[in-house]
Amino acid sequence: EVFRLKRQTYLKVQMAPTKEKSAKKSTSDSKKKQAPAEESKKSAPDQAKKSAVPEKAKKSNTEKPKITTVENPKKSAAEKPKKTTAEKPKKSAVEKTKKSVVEKPKKSSEKAKKTATEKPKTPSAAKDKKPSKAIAVSVTKKAEKIQKAKKALSKVKKDVKVRKVKVRYSMTFRRPKTLRLKKQPLYPRKSTPTRPKLDKYRIIRFPVTSEAAIKKIEDNNTLVFIVDVLANKRMIKKAMKDMYEIQALKVNTLIRPDGQKKAFIRLTQDYDALEVANRIGLI
Repeated sequence: EVFRLKRQTYLKVQMAPTKEKSAKKSTSDSKKKQAPAEESKKSAPDQAKKSAVPEKAKKSNTEKPKITTVENPKKSAAEKPKKTTAEKPKKSAVEKTKKSVVEKPKKSSEKAKKTATEKPKTPSAAKDKKPSKAIAVSVTKKAEKIQKAKKALSKVKKDVKVRKVKVRYSMTFRRPKTLRLKKQPLYPRKSTPTRPKLDKYRIIRFPVTSEAAIKKIEDNNTLVFIVDVLANKRMIKKAMKDMYEIQALKVNTLIRPDGQKKAFIRLTQDYDALEVANRIGLI
């Protein structure tokens, strides 16, 4: 039984919107019958405008009302149709079109007034579009730099020289002789310079005073001296000139069996060996 009662209430709820539809149609038909004479009096262009009703308005009349869900199904179905009968009838599509036709020219006239009252735009906007002085200066600087770079590039191309590689046919390579400068030290590496080991006093040690030596002085104009072993003939010549102021013509040397070096110094014709021997103290 509970199920049967629920089903009856559900069917009553569904039947309610169909009753509303029938009531709306009856009201709209009565209005159309009352005003047939008024519509005939109007002009033909007005009738054409009325006939051009938008599709949306037609759809709004033909749309079905949505089914309303009832939270409490125990309520009686007689209360709902009372509310629907009290509702105001909706406006017809013809009245909506009348308002749209009347309102449109007003809007167009308002726009014309606004355009007449508006002042013409000042040329300040056009001035803003012009490039500033700083941009113009930067552009000129860039152009100058480009010209300078092009000139430099043309010079470089002209001055380029091709290096010729020397052809070598041998496997050996000898370093070429180059300039070698003498050393120029900023400070001496030794605190005191070294003294020469063979000076004139060390080269000529002492004269020989034997009979054979004296015979050489008288006959051959030669003097006999014992000299240092490390001394050579050039050193002996120079030492004799520095010590005794004598010019030697020839020098012969030998090393004795005892390890000493003997030198035979022959003088030139300008000097006499006997005089030199007397001055030295040999005779």
